[in-house]
Amino acid sequence: MGTVIRLLLASLGALYLCAVGAAFAGVETIPTNGRNVYRLAVAHVGGELQAIGSTYDNRVCAFSVEGKHLWDAPVGGFVFDLTVADLDGDGRDEIVAACADGFVRVLDAVGKVRWEHDLLAPVLQVCIARLDGKSPMVLAGGAARRVVMFSPAGQLLQTVNLDQGVANAAVRMLRAGGK
Repeated sequence: MGTVIRLLLASLGALYLCAVGAAFAGVETIPTNGRNVYRLAVAHVGGELQAIGSTYDNRVCAFSVEGKHLWDAPVGGFVFDLTVADLDGDGRDEIVAACADGFVRVLDAVGKVRWEHDLLAPVLQVCIARLDGKSPMVLAGGAARRVVMFSPAGQLLQTVNLDQGVANAAVRMLRAGGK
């Protein structure tokens, strides 16, 4: 493809893609057809890029970089945080959502729920970290005052109880340098 998306911006009814390739390629607008998209990530799906976003009405949606709406997936709660990574090594990023209904939800590249876990309180932060330098792990933290770690397949690996500020800071810190 040759173009790397550097920045995604959302506005009422549109996504703005700022792309950089060999030379500055400019800004493109993708209409969102009435979806108010606010949380954005760029997913790699089988060699193609997709713009992934969450909406104010509890959905995660995907668009091709050409502007085609690909799918919507209801997630049951307001999405506080969203991240993407290839969890299973198939070359297609999965989408991880931190939801207000207390669930961490992992969606596949076409918006189907792969797994979900109820943390019994709003989930505010999620990230993918390779704590052993190899295997991706899903980390989540939020109102339950703990950081929870899951395997790529959704198996609960560890729970660490912390005070609220530390739990959210730990997930943010891992996001900044944990990939």
